Amino acid sequence: MWSLIATLLIAAAPESNGPQLPFTTANVFDGECSTYGYKWVARERLVVRTEPTETAPMAFEIQPRQAFVAKTGNVVTVQAGVVRVTAPTEFREGRGYQKYGPIQRARKGERIYLLRFNGETGFDIWFKGKVFRDVEPFWRVETKSSHMEPSGAETGVAVSYPKTIWYVHVKNRQGQMGWLDMTGAKIAGVDGCG
Repeated sequence: MWSLIATLLIAAAPESNGPQLPFTTANVFDGECSTYGYKWVARERLVVRTEPTETAPMAFEIQPRQAFVAKTGNVVTVQAGVVRVTAPTEFREGRGYQKYGPIQRARKGERIYLLRFNGETGFDIWFKGKVFRDVEPFWRVETKSSHMEPSGAETGVAVSYPKTIWYVHVKNRQGQMGWLDMTGAKIAGVDGCG
């Protein structure tokens, strides 16, 4: 009897509430046209921290017009976005415009959690406890910086979009290294697309 009740409770349990936040995607560029490994130039005073968090101690400052090298970066999702699946759909991971890996299937009513927007090609998402990279949207994307129509049938609706913080690991001319919060930072050389 108890095993039947336990089985029914597990079957009736609500879907996962998504990823544990904050969620860090390491060694990524926030967007497209990465310029990691190249010289960036500060347009304002920048505070570099010892760790990729806003509460970490200051490591050093970069003054306006000082050059430094962006080594790599982490995108930290502080609030996941949500897509509600409106019709049965299939998706795959991608790299640029190439799709790979097994086809994933989502049923009407399921939720897909958005971790970060990768630029032109898609989103990193959380679905059924796993991360899928660079998934092409099957929903209409409407943000301040982007508008995209689904490439096929629209089988999802974006309820919300992720809130992220982009931290870049930097090195100055003196060899000091630390983490820079890119939120609102005014820096030349970041956008490799032009």
